[in-house]
Amino acid sequence: MIKIVLLNGTPLVFNADECAILREKHRICGQLTGCLARAPRQNVQLGVPLQLMPEEVTLLLEKGAARLVRYKTDASHCARVQALYAEYIKTITAEQIELLRQERRRTFEEKRAEILEGKRRKVQRQIEARRSRGETISEEDAGRMENEIVLDEETDKDISEEHSGVQIFRENPWVKDKADAFDAALDGWSYPQTEMERVRCAAFKDLHEKGFFMTNGVKFGGDFLVYPGDPVRFHSFYIVKCIPRDAALRPTELVTFGRLASNVKKTFVLYYLHQDGTARSVSINWTGLS
Repeated sequence: MIKIVLLNGTPLVFNADECAILREKHRICGQLTGCLARAPRQNVQLGVPLQLMPEEVTLLLEKGAARLVRYKTDASHCARVQALYAEYIKTITAEQIELLRQERRRTFEEKRAEILEGKRRKVQRQIEARRSRGETISEEDAGRMENEIVLDEETDKDISEEHSGVQIFRENPWVKDKADAFDAALDGWSYPQTEMERVRCAAFKDLHEKGFFMTNGVKFGGDFLVYPGDPVRFHSFYIVKCIPRDAALRPTELVTFGRLASNVKKTFVLYYLHQDGTARSVSINWTGLS
């Protein structure tokens, strides 16, 4: 069963395999919000955790496909994890120091001749500078200075814990049994509560049962964007807006919805709850009159 971790009221999925199951088996897309370890200073390609919409969480809980959990926060558990993390940092720092030394030795051996020639030129400039100041340096002394050049590998330079890389884990790696890291969090989920939340849940469930994929529709002025297949492969067909059953809509709003959807080659759909509690919908298309 998929674990949805509830952090400060936000439902997140940290396991990459479970994210794939959500998308491939349950048609739940969510939104990746984490940075990539190899490219942390960009927001074009994102990684885990996967943040879920409340409607997605509610549907998964109803289907029994997921469970809500919280990370344990008791003192003994946290102290043990902190100790394991400190030991982990110490170990990977030592490993990286050794790898860096090996890399510097390899680079040093490859460029030994260039480094030696550079040091000789430096000694020659020093000799010429001393002679220009009137000092007497014989050819024998100059040759001895060049022969005394020492190649220092400097393999320990700038190596410290602050310069070491840290692996970003997709979930807690320091628990013997993954179940030991979590507490049940069903008491922390009370969605839906308001009428609008119930309409959103009903609309999402209705569309999901019809085989569609849904994502957040805020960028097109709606509640959901509806896709005939995986959003990676298809453009959305519909913009869904959820409204109360007795909502009063002005004609200008209907025109706005229709023209907005028409301009982006989609159909605008209004969802509401019928008196019998079922989700009902009305589609709006803009048709120009000649």
